[in-house]
Amino acid sequence: MSPKVEAEGIISKARGEGRNFLLEPEAKRLCALYGLPVTRFEVAKSEDEAVEAAERIGYPIVLKVV
Repeated sequence: MSPKVEAEGIISKARGEGRNFLLEPEAKRLCALYGLPVTRFEVAKSEDEAVEAAERIGYPIVLKVV
């Protein structure tokens, strides 16, 4: 899929859901599609997943616990 098509899909999805904003992962993906540098991130749902993600990304890391 071309970057333009993927970007249009991200925006269309947000609009289709009645949003006038992008969620953080959507915004980061959109920026990356157009060559803007973004921080790497992963979503983890358990301590084990967080450790695995940290090992993939590399240390040091920052966690956002929600």
